[in-house]
Amino acid sequence: MRRLYSVILFITLSIGLQAQFRGLEFGKVDGDPDVDTLSFKKRLVYGGSGGGAFQNGITFLNLSPTVGYRLTNTITAGINLNTIYQSDSYTNVRFYLLGPAAYVRKRIFNYFFVQSEAELLYTRRILNYKSVDPIVDNRLLPGILLGGGIVTGPAQGPLTTISVMYNVIYNETLSLIKNPQFRIGFSIGF
Repeated sequence: MRRLYSVILFITLSIGLQAQFRGLEFGKVDGDPDVDTLSFKKRLVYGGSGGGAFQNGITFLNLSPTVGYRLTNTITAGINLNTIYQSDSYTNVRFYLLGPAAYVRKRIFNYFFVQSEAELLYTRRILNYKSVDPIVDNRLLPGILLGGGIVTGPAQGPLTTISVMYNVIYNETLSLIKNPQFRIGFSIGF
């Protein structure tokens, strides 16, 4: 059962439903104005990821809003806030994760991009949380992720991003997510 739970958790962490509320993150498309002519507000990119799982005493919730700024037609930089809550009534473990991340994404061809990310995650794991004397483990976990991917879809409609990220300072004992990290996102641009 734990192995199945681990697989479900990995898939949920890796696949986020991303919603792009305004702005095209991946550069200029035929007919679009040059990004240098756009106002500050029109260069902003809003989005995020979210997910959840509820099964057999296990609860998993993820919400990670993102704000980016289109520096050029091919480069977007931004920040996001990672939040995760997990509870398992069988093992009596609760887990919280909260932390900022900053990213830079560069489109290198029409549909391909490279990306770098820096994150600092605060984690709190509570073992035996139903007892009067639970064990609490707090940690700060840094991460530097490098990778790339592909984006597909119409210029002004739903987009799909598929990427692979690699934490270059991965520590087998401390890091939460194994290398490489596979991500699939769905975006809507206006």
